[in-house]
Order: sequence, then structure tokens, then C-alpha cells
Amino acid sequence: MLAGCSRSSAPFAASRGLSQSRLLHRKAGSPTAAAADGGAGSGAAGDGGSSANGGGPAVSSEYMVHIEYRGRQIQAPRGATLRTAMLEAGVTPHNGRATLINCRGLGTCGTCAVEVRGAVEPAEWRAQERLRLNFPPHGPPGNARLRLACQLACQGDLTVVKRSGFWGQGEEVLPALPDPGPGPAGVGAAAAQAMPLGQLEFVLDRRRQRSRQQRQQ
Repeated sequence: MLAGCSRSSAPFAASRGLSQSRLLHRKAGSPTAAAADGGAGSGAAGDGGSSANGGGPAVSSEYMVHIEYRGRQIQAPRGATLRTAMLEAGVTPHNGRATLINCRGLGTCGTCAVEVRGAVEPAEWRAQERLRLNFPPHGPPGNARLRLACQLACQGDLTVVKRSGFWGQGEEVLPALPDPGPGPAGVGAAAAQAMPLGQLEFVLDRRRQRSRQQRQQ
């Protein structure tokens, strides 16, 4: 009697195993699963290895973009907010005291204004950028080349240029950044300088919050 039950349950067990295998295969093929299970996506500040994924699970290199900024090469998850990606890699789109005195991503202060070459979303100014980049000290004709780093999602490899002035409104292109120093200590010091409020720098970044939730699923 027991042997009969074992034989009759075998097809059901095999069928259930096949269904689970197909389900896992479908999940593994999705971008979310690939991002969650992919290899380590290391963003570098100079020669450091600071990750630009907010401390969450590693992001597959297939879903990373490369950003060149003032002589540094960094990486960030595709779709990350440009300002956040830069800060997490130990560089900042703000000049001087604007590193501390800024709106933390609301798009109201205008101090993260940069030139961006490459694919970002939105591709053109929307209401927030149009309003702020037409408000002094920003204005024509120089404002036409500027974007607000806190309003942009990285969609491809980028070259980012920062100009002089508290708001980045000047004409002078800023030179290459100094070497942050060897090893994690150098990268950590650069990140601390770029992010005076630590994780509070990103509290208003909804893209980052959504990305972290997706990677944890």
C-alpha cells in the first residue's frame, strides 16, 4: 500500500519540480533578478573601489554606466540620479561651500548645475530645471548648456563638466580633481568630504529608494 502511494505521488512531485524550475528560470531572466544576482558593480572614485549602489546588493555590470568627471572614472547603476551617483563615488557636483549649502536634490538651489554629454532622462529641461536655470545667477546664454544633476537619471555613459562659481554658473571649466589617496581610506575621506550629511544627502532621492527596493526583492 505504501509503495503504491509512493509511485502515484512521483509524477506529481516531478511536475511540481518542473514548474518551480520554469518559474526560477523566468525570474532569472528579468532585469530585476539580474541586478540582484549579478556580480559586484564597483564604482571608482579615482582608483578606489567605492560602490555606487547605495550599499545594497551588487548590480550586474550589464546594468552599470560609466561617468567621467574631472579626471575621475566612476560607475553607477543605470537609472541612478546623477547627483547621487557622484556623491556615492566620492565626488560632488557642488562647488566650495555649496557642498554643504544646497537643497539636497529638490532642484531649487541650482548649485548642482553641470554640463552633461551622454544619455540622461529627461533628455531636455522639464519644469523644475526650466524654472531654476532661468533664475539668477543662472540665465542666458550660459544656462543653455547646463543641467541639474539632481534631476537627471543616468541612462548611458556620461561625461560631466563643472564650471566655476558657487552655482556653477561661471565660464571657467574646473580642472581635474586631486588623487584621493591610496586604498579605502583615501576613498572614504573623499566620500566624507563630498557627503557632509552622510546618508541624509539622499533622503529625497526617490529613484534611489525605488532601486534599493527592487534589488531587495
